[in-house]
Amino acid sequence: MRNKTVQLFIPIIILMSFSILCMINSRLILAQYENYYFKQILWFIIGFLAVIVISKIKRIHFFKYSYIIYGINILFLVLVLFFGKEVNGAKAWFDMAYFSFQPSEFMKLSLLLILCHLSNSLRLRTIKNELKFIGKAILLTIIPAILTFVQPDTGAVIIYFIITTAVLFASCIRYRWFIIGATLLFTSLAALFFLYHNYQDFFLEIFGSSLFYRIDRIMLFNEGSGMQIENAKIAIGNAGIFGNGINSPPIYFPEAPTDFIFALLISNFGYLGALIIIISYIFIFIWFIKVIKRTPKKEHKIFITAFLAMFLFQVMGSILMNIGLLPVIGITLPFLSYGGSSLLLYFICIGMTLKIIKKY
Repeated sequence: MRNKTVQLFIPIIILMSFSILCMINSRLILAQYENYYFKQILWFIIGFLAVIVISKIKRIHFFKYSYIIYGINILFLVLVLFFGKEVNGAKAWFDMAYFSFQPSEFMKLSLLLILCHLSNSLRLRTIKNELKFIGKAILLTIIPAILTFVQPDTGAVIIYFIITTAVLFASCIRYRWFIIGATLLFTSLAALFFLYHNYQDFFLEIFGSSLFYRIDRIMLFNEGSGMQIENAKIAIGNAGIFGNGINSPPIYFPEAPTDFIFALLISNFGYLGALIIIISYIFIFIWFIKVIKRTPKKEHKIFITAFLAMFLFQVMGSILMNIGLLPVIGITLPFLSYGGSSLLLYFICIGMTLKIIKKY
């Protein structure tokens, strides 16, 4: 167990080190980033403490109280719409003096737990039972997805559905349901974009301006996504092999410590730094693949598989977004991006994973 833990935390510590250095350099971009490095260090400490605390909790409690945890998070998602702090047009945070709390991040864990618990109750592999399972899983996903969508936080909504798809897949239900689901999704998206292109007044009347604006951003993606993407690509292009150094002011682009941390990292440490980061993520991915193969219990295997799917999506999505190959959807890069809610979520999930595999 000790060797397994060391193998996981070596790449995580490497990511954390680069993160802190990037936070230090981000203060040269905007004055509001001045204390980000200190806050990030505090969140890393809190994250490790969370891992220790979770190691003292019985594994059965992770899933036993999943409905209660899910319900509490739904309540937070409702309350944040009324009492949350608005940042860059999104009302997604509770302002808690020195720190902010983002319910949509912890909703990912709540959804993961409740779907794993629901999957574990699937005993008979009949079409009727599988349909019930799929229906319940979709309902449990749609509720937080709607609440999160109106904040708006498109990236979190996508991750909710990534988690649900991974749980359904790991539950070994019939593949026909994925074919049917993909067909329905494609048809719905085709109809949505058809209305957007041909009946915009009707679209606005039915779906409102928020969804129209988000689709508009996607459609304009190939024509350029504005200053943040363009400046991020310029920063990456000018970095070279070793980057511009830790004390060199980076090119300005919004959200550099959060959504565009990968571009900031390359600007500071060059393509060599990016290579080290990618290799670190690969080692984490391989570690989780080995753990999944060695985990015998269904509920535990599904949890780790779905968490890995979420982790992989955020890593790949964030990197591709930073280099201009995906639209900006507001997702963080695990263990690199600034943000206590996101960091704490990943430390909690890792703590739970370590607890799950403790006796295997």
